[in-house]
Amino acid sequence: MQKSKLKKRLRKKHKVGEFQQYGFSIVLKIKDPNFDPIDDIINVVESENCACGGGGRSKYYSLSICSAKKFVSLTESDRDIIVEKLKNTDNIEEVVAGDMHDIWHMTDKDCEKEYAFYEEAMKKLGLQEWLIH
Repeated sequence: MQKSKLKKRLRKKHKVGEFQQYGFSIVLKIKDPNFDPIDDIINVVESENCACGGGGRSKYYSLSICSAKKFVSLTESDRDIIVEKLKNTDNIEEVVAGDMHDIWHMTDKDCEKEYAFYEEAMKKLGLQEWLIH
C-alpha cells in the first residue's frame, strides 16, 4: 500500500490507502447446460457476506467476488471457503479462482494479468472455444 498525499476523506472517496478493497475472480464449469446454477452460486456467495458480478453461457460462468460490506477486503481464506462451497454445489463441475486484486483500481498490468487468468482458466476447464480474441 502506497503512502497517499490525499486527506482521509478523499482516500475514502477514491477507495485508496486504508480504504482499498480486495476481491478475486473465478471461472466455474457447469455440469449440465440444461440446469442453470446461478441461484445456487448467488446463495453461496451471499452466505459469506459477499457480492458478485459477471456472467456466462450454458457451459461456464465467470465472476468477480468482493465483500458486500463497504471498505472490507476479502482474504485468501475467504476465497478458499467460497471456492470449496462452490465445488460442493450440485451442478458445478469445477472451479478455478484467481489471485486477490484491488477491485476498484486496475492498472494496465493488472488488466493483462486478469485476462491471462481467464485465458488460463478457460483452457484448464476445456472451454477455450469460448475465448474471445
